[in-house]
Amino acid sequence: MKTESWIDRRTGKTAFGISGNLLKWFAVIAMAIDHMGAGLLESYVMNAWGGSPLGSAFAEKWNELLAADHIIRMIGRPAFPIFCFLLVQGFVHTRNVKKYAVRLGIFALISEIPFDLALRITPFYWKHQNVFFTLLIGLLAIWFMKKFQNRLWARVSGLLIGAAAAELLCTDYGAFGIALIVLLYLLRDKKAWQCILGAVCCAWETTAPLAFLLIWFYNGKRGRQSKWFFYWFYPVHLLLYALIGMYVLPAAFL
Repeated sequence: MKTESWIDRRTGKTAFGISGNLLKWFAVIAMAIDHMGAGLLESYVMNAWGGSPLGSAFAEKWNELLAADHIIRMIGRPAFPIFCFLLVQGFVHTRNVKKYAVRLGIFALISEIPFDLALRITPFYWKHQNVFFTLLIGLLAIWFMKKFQNRLWARVSGLLIGAAAAELLCTDYGAFGIALIVLLYLLRDKKAWQCILGAVCCAWETTAPLAFLLIWFYNGKRGRQSKWFFYWFYPVHLLLYALIGMYVLPAAFL
């Protein structure tokens, strides 16, 4: 296995740096901030999609809210690349890929209604599916590649089929998300290239490349973590934002 010089060639770990658990916390916090903008602020306060119980109560504050939303979303942009990196790490180290895929699938279904309520103010919105679907398709794509020993045709087929499925299902980040997962998987043993090319691919989102500064310092250790907490955090925080937007804010400002 090719590894960077600062990583132990036998274990793939370092005595310093950022553990997988700490990386996950960075991503979760950034994601929660990002969804505060995309869900609570845009959907409910700014009424960007229509249908907010607040209506146009904050219309006169539109410019200020837009500026705040831009800052909030920029803070949250590094979350997705980190989750993609952690997905690849989980795939490489898991003992049972099937169980991993099933977990992602279950939480994709659990999260869909909270996702739609938070981001579109409706329990069913078929034009945009939550990020668990993207991660699941990405996992299946790299699993397919591994099954066929990373042959060129398998790499191309895995990428194209996965990207097409993500676009067809309208998953969060779509084909780009699958391409990023595949890239991080193929460069899993080349840390420098993984970070450089990953940052380049994410450059269209201004602050997203900052994720790879954290990934660079990943020490190969899992760290102490509660697996189920991180799975449940996604649907629960989205549902919480939706409830605040539907009931708490209207009661406070109307």
